[in-house]
Amino acid sequence: MPVHLRITGVEYTFSGYRIFCVYGKVDSGLARELVDFWIDNKAIQNPQRAKARVPQVALIARNSAGRLAGVSTVYISMLNRNQRYYFYRMFIQPTDRVSGMMRFMTLRTRDYLRGLKVEDKPQGMAIVTENRKLMDRGMRREFERAGFTCLGKTPKGFDLWISEF
Repeated sequence: MPVHLRITGVEYTFSGYRIFCVYGKVDSGLARELVDFWIDNKAIQNPQRAKARVPQVALIARNSAGRLAGVSTVYISMLNRNQRYYFYRMFIQPTDRVSGMMRFMTLRTRDYLRGLKVEDKPQGMAIVTENRKLMDRGMRREFERAGFTCLGKTPKGFDLWISEF
């Protein structure tokens, strides 16, 4: 059942989806909905891990029925031992994977983070492409067109992309 949010902030629409920025504004109802969403979709199967991820939620997407369809999350970590970045992750449930949604949510998350006025702000957003489909030539071109730079491969062989603020 959809939760009625009291969001006073950024809202977007994309292909019939309503997308809300909820970074730092997740209430207990939305937190429960997020945990259930991840577990039901087998994106995160451990309830404790799912609960721990809730404070990292940046954007949520709701389908035309008002149900949760996708989520972007960010956490702050170090890159090269001395550079702080927001590390980005996203999950869109299979029934709501529409063309362009991944790109739209990724860029809106980056735009929001870029505009944040916070002390000791990370210097950009990083993406580790754990999904092998994101490592083909076409997707690499998409990342480059969106202003991301590939720094190379992680020790596990995934591409590492950054976008500086």
